[in-house]
Amino acid sequence: MSHQQEADLLEYFRQYKLLEEKGGPEQDGDLFEEVLAKEEEILQSFGLPPALKHLKLLHKLANRKSVTVAVLQKTIAALQKAAEAHLSGPVLTDLELLQKAKEEELSPYDILPELGIITHTYPIFLMEVALNFVHPQAILDEFYALKRLDCYGELYQLKSKHPKSFKRTKLYKQLKPYLKFIDQYVRYNPDEPVFIEDWVEEEVLDIAEGLTYKEDMAKPYDSGPASLFDEPAPAKAPAAWNPKYTVLTDSVVIEEIMFSRDSGVTVSGHLAQYYRPTRLMLGFEFDQLLEVIQVYRADGQDVLLYFNKNRQQVAGDEPVILNLKDKLGKELCLDQHYFKIYKSESLDREGNALPMEEEFYIVEEVLEKAKHDQQEVQQAKGELHGLFHHVRNHYYTYLNDLRSGMSDAQARKENGIDDYVKFELARLLYTIDKHGGKID
Repeated sequence: MSHQQEADLLEYFRQYKLLEEKGGPEQDGDLFEEVLAKEEEILQSFGLPPALKHLKLLHKLANRKSVTVAVLQKTIAALQKAAEAHLSGPVLTDLELLQKAKEEELSPYDILPELGIITHTYPIFLMEVALNFVHPQAILDEFYALKRLDCYGELYQLKSKHPKSFKRTKLYKQLKPYLKFIDQYVRYNPDEPVFIEDWVEEEVLDIAEGLTYKEDMAKPYDSGPASLFDEPAPAKAPAAWNPKYTVLTDSVVIEEIMFSRDSGVTVSGHLAQYYRPTRLMLGFEFDQLLEVIQVYRADGQDVLLYFNKNRQQVAGDEPVILNLKDKLGKELCLDQHYFKIYKSESLDREGNALPMEEEFYIVEEVLEKAKHDQQEVQQAKGELHGLFHHVRNHYYTYLNDLRSGMSDAQARKENGIDDYVKFELARLLYTIDKHGGKID
């Protein structure tokens, strides 16, 4: 066994040095993955989880300029000693391990591998921040849900790409019913204080008797209920969700624009239909709406100036409402764009989609009206030619049925042209084709 362990450590040392020569993980991601896999393989052979305190033993070896058999044997001895300490320690449940981590302020890089959790920014946040304010059972429930969902990349995307408008994204609406601390994770800034309102829902503030305050900041819990939230973690991963898209081809008239610091923009207005306006609300990303408004020159610039002024002054979660008629004297008609939209849905605890009752839609894509009209006309022409071809062929088979002795009424019915308009259309298309004509 010792010879195999020496060989594994030597191979690990070689891979590590090769990665350094190539410029690190950024220059060779595949080799970096091999190094990480080798670390886990070596530690597993000693019965150790890939905790930071165990990885440091390997890093100490890798940081040497060269290795000898004696150095390899010394590393093996250190790993064996760590394994003895690990295996001889008390067997703790996951909850007991989290409680110990909270009491002794243990590193998430040591605890997460023990729990089988990836050392990703979200679990690290839960350990370093959330665990100070909520009961370990709530964190454990979050870990279990996270393992089932396997959505580490999606969570990082919310934080890195949508820090202000994450609540308007499809990802957030899919994950929020299952992961309770997404909002705090995305908003968290290590340079800013953490307030109690970030961790306790409004309806349970009055029952948190164990909380103490200092200048509106919450002190960590010493003890508390199993969870500060009403619902347990979900029993299964969310069902696949495929939004039903539609394109608004009536002009949208903006009446109000509402926004706050941590959300996208909600536009309230109506569709400029000929008979009766249809009221609706549309959810935009900030930049998405700004690009649309900029197209409308003078009217758009007035809205843009007022919009940007209020956006810069917004503070906290208090929404700002811009009524165009009150502030600018008129509404704004978006008659140069169409909008591809879908109706937002929430998920129940079983992962089933529940449609929103309100007439609120998320804008998936902004379409330039002139370009979209041209594409739709071309597509309609193609479909129409196919339909004409189909109807004309019905007239050919109608004539064949007549020649075979079928009555006129029966032949028309058999070929689906017993209606007067259908029959005349089929006859005219047949006539044009028969005489060498073509419909452009």
